[in-house]
Amino acid sequence: MDITPLLAKTKLNIFKYGEGNFETNQGVFNSSIIAMPSKAMAAEFTNLDAIDKSIFENNPIVIIGTGKTQIFDNDLRNYFLNLGINPEFMTTSAAIRTFSVLNLEDRNVIAMLQLI
Repeated sequence: MDITPLLAKTKLNIFKYGEGNFETNQGVFNSSIIAMPSKAMAAEFTNLDAIDKSIFENNPIVIIGTGKTQIFDNDLRNYFLNLGINPEFMTTSAAIRTFSVLNLEDRNVIAMLQLI
């Protein structure tokens, strides 16, 4: 018996990751992504000024997936602290699992996910 709750079709679901891409219910992304409760978008995190700050206006939980290893990036941390947000850094695998659970619980969560 499958007791896994189903995500609403309007919610983002990341099915698979690795080998240079993320597979979601919205398609395949061959780059790093920003995952939000109902959508994902390709993103590069080398230029933080290119990220639309309005997605962070409602004080979301911000999870940063740093690839295969957990890396604390002070520039990225300070970027979010200036927005009043304390980000959580973890491996991309852990970030996807955490995002999925929080999204299932209807939490306001954003995950910035580096490719593996």
